[in-house]
Formats: sequence, structure tokens, C-alpha cells
Amino acid sequence: MPAGPTTLVDGSELVAFTGTNYLGLAGDSRVVDAARDALAAFGTSASASPVTTGRLAPHVALERDTAAFLGVEACLSLPAGFLANLAAVEVLDDRVDHWLCDANAHPSIAVALRQSRKPVEHFRHRDADDARRLARARDGRAGLITDGVFAVDGAIAPVADLLDAVGDDGILVVDEAHAIGTIGPEGRGVFEHAGIDPVRTCRTGVYSKALGAHGGYVAGDRALCDAVRDHSHAYRASTALAPALAVAARTALAIVVDEPDRVERLRTNVMRVHAACSRVGIGTGGSPVPIFAIDAPRAEAVDACGRAHGVFLAPFVYPAADRGELVRWTVRADHRPEHIAWLAAALRDALGRV
Repeated sequence: MPAGPTTLVDGSELVAFTGTNYLGLAGDSRVVDAARDALAAFGTSASASPVTTGRLAPHVALERDTAAFLGVEACLSLPAGFLANLAAVEVLDDRVDHWLCDANAHPSIAVALRQSRKPVEHFRHRDADDARRLARARDGRAGLITDGVFAVDGAIAPVADLLDAVGDDGILVVDEAHAIGTIGPEGRGVFEHAGIDPVRTCRTGVYSKALGAHGGYVAGDRALCDAVRDHSHAYRASTALAPALAVAARTALAIVVDEPDRVERLRTNVMRVHAACSRVGIGTGGSPVPIFAIDAPRAEAVDACGRAHGVFLAPFVYPAADRGELVRWTVRADHRPEHIAWLAAALRDALGRV
């Protein structure tokens, strides 16, 4: 996807309601210029594992600022969010006796749990009572892992109830890939949104969605991050995140902190989408997340109708959810009101709701 809200599709310029550049930071000149300067200074690669010579000043600064943003003791960056979930499960596996996982968790979580030596059970999607039942059915310490915001439909995990479900000695692991920069009063993620202190938690996430850069992270208490550094193969055996991308991510993070109106503009556009869809008879649920999805048995027709109205939608079948074809779209902070009106008109005509 291009950095701005429009894209060329088969030679036509369309307003894109796809992708995860929620705050429009991938094309922000400050982020781009900072990455360009770092590219000139550090080259294209860290060229080594972070435990040898690959962890450079940009990584240290990014990790420090990410930990401060999240309100945790420590953070370590990795080349991808997929690796962050692998690293988290690697180091926490010895601290738990069994794992509980949301039934619709991201594929990276499913892959991470395959390396576990402990029993793994799945609870019903976003159902804290079912998670509590499973936790109490076994002796020992439970580890519970979930997305914070689910990529398929924007549903938010009930983290307060899930933390309660695992008990006082349990551990909650939350992948906040789609939560950072999108929810919470200051865009600080699902725990800020829920208004709770993230104790007994491990937070994984990415710099490649709302922050418009690349890479992933594991964040939490210092002991957790020390364990990742000392014992995780996903961390130790990977070349560190490219320094230029670390600089880009840090610059984007600073913009989120310094310009809270950017998160507010995104929130305003989310509400505009809900209102516009409601006016044409399409229910979208009212979630504050900039991800929308509705079942569409003729998804290709929706795509074609969207193009006729000047918008680009990308129907698909998502691998982690037991659903058929979806029309799924996302909104950005830099979408204009008329863009959203075009989107609603396209959906109205394609789905025949009114």
C-alpha cells in the first residue's frame, strides 16, 4: 500500500480503505526523513544478532521509549511481530503449567504455541468465563494468550476479565499489534482502553501498523525481557531490526506522544464510518477500533461496486476466523469526510440494504 490514503488499482486512483497505516505515519515526512538519515548513517542492516554486535543505539533508544509509552519496565525489539510472539512463548513456557488461547488468535500465536511443551487449550472467542473454567479445571499456573484487538473484525479482548480468569499467579500475554495507536485515550493500547494496570502481563506488538514503520517488540517487567535476551532463540538467532527502521519507529512513536490530536482524528473517523454506515442500513457495531468487517456472500461484487464509487475494498477469507467471505475495511486518520461518504454509498449499493 502507498503511504497516503489513495492508491492506483488497475490504472485508477482509488481511496483505499485497506491496510494498517491507521495514523498515516508511514508517509509522514518526519518519519521518512529520519529513516533516510539513519539509512545513510547505519546502512541497510544491523548485520548481526542483538546479542553480538547488532543491538545499536537506535534499538536502545526505541526500546526505552516504547517501555515508557506502554508504562512497563522494559522492552526488546525484534525484526517482526511474528517473532515477538515466538519469543514470548519461548521464555514463558517454563513459568506456566498450561496455556489457554483465544479460539480466534492470530496465526503467529498458534505457531508460537506449537513449540510449547505444556498442554494448550482454546477458550471460546473473547469468552473470559470459558477461559476461567478451563483455568480452574487444571492444577498449576495458567498462561493465557490473546490478541488485544482482533485483526479480522476489530473486536477487543476483555483483558480485565481475562487477567482475573487466570488468577493471582497466572500470566496474561496480549498481542497489541492492532491496539497501539488506535485505542485508549492516548493510543497506548488495550490496557489503557480498559483502564487497568498491566501487572502480570507480557505485551507483544509491532511498529508496522499504526506507527507506520516495521518490527516487533516484547515488553513487560525487566525479568521477562532479560529472559528473552538470554534464552529466546527467536531473539538471539535473528539479525536485529534494521537501524533505519528502529529510528523510523521511534520517530513515529514520538509523534503519537506529541500530537494526541492524530489519535483523536482517527477516533473521529471511526465514528464517522459507524454513522455513515448506519444511515445506509449497515450495522457496524460501534467499536472504537478502525477495523470493520461484515459478512458478504458476494464479496467480489462489493469490490467492483466500491471501485465504481472510487474506493478500494479487498474482500478475503481470513485464516484465523471461522467465517466465510468478508468485506473488511479499515479507516485512517487522514481519510476525509467525503471519502467516508463514498465508502458508505458503495456498501449501500453493493449490499442492497436500503
